[in-house]
Amino acid sequence: MTRRAKQVDTPEEPWRIPEEEIARRRDLRGPEHRTASIDPPGCVDVDDALSVHALPGGGWEVGVHIADVSHFVRAGGALDMEARARGTTVYLVDRRLDMLPGVLSENLCSLLAGVDRLAVSVLWTLTPDLEVTDVWFGRTVIHSAHKLTYQQAQAMFDRTEMPPPSDPAAPPINGREQQRIREDLEVRQPCRDGRLLQSPACGPRRGLAQKARSARLCVTLSARLRCDQSLRDAQCQAPL
Repeated sequence: MTRRAKQVDTPEEPWRIPEEEIARRRDLRGPEHRTASIDPPGCVDVDDALSVHALPGGGWEVGVHIADVSHFVRAGGALDMEARARGTTVYLVDRRLDMLPGVLSENLCSLLAGVDRLAVSVLWTLTPDLEVTDVWFGRTVIHSAHKLTYQQAQAMFDRTEMPPPSDPAAPPINGREQQRIREDLEVRQPCRDGRLLQSPACGPRRGLAQKARSARLCVTLSARLRCDQSLRDAQCQAPL
């Protein structure tokens, strides 16, 4: 007799992060940590997300969040060995060959909008001139507000009409929320003479979103080089 695998996340019994796991992590689900992902249309394996918000005393906090796969995949276990053998997810024209089972890559380890997810995060504290004054690295709980496509993020940045979401289940983005996201994307780095880069005299615009997204590799390397091998420390803090 074949036993059917139990579904770990259903509408009737949605998967929830255990309270004891939340207690071991830094909780970034509050409104001051507005988080969103930016990926190609149709993406379901959302492995990274970005957060930007203004600090009360001036300056900014920028966060990059990577899905915490190690919470679900035991080091040295059968799933870990199979993932190592596959090496990566392979994308073909008409299909995708996953490195991990879909329940992880498309759901529990995917930083989808509107649900709580486990992550490994790095938070930079920046001055108004975007100078780094502090770095925090560790395990977190996040709640992404929006699953954006590249086209949506670019349209908000350019102040043009935003294309419809590629995911019908994604939370709607009303006009006020578009403005808040646009304000995050439009943070400017000052020119050397004090003028902002949004000024035509200062050339191309550079947003915090571009800077923080390029730090994704830095987060991954920090996870491997700065923390213990299995990344089991709840508050692994180290300068980058």
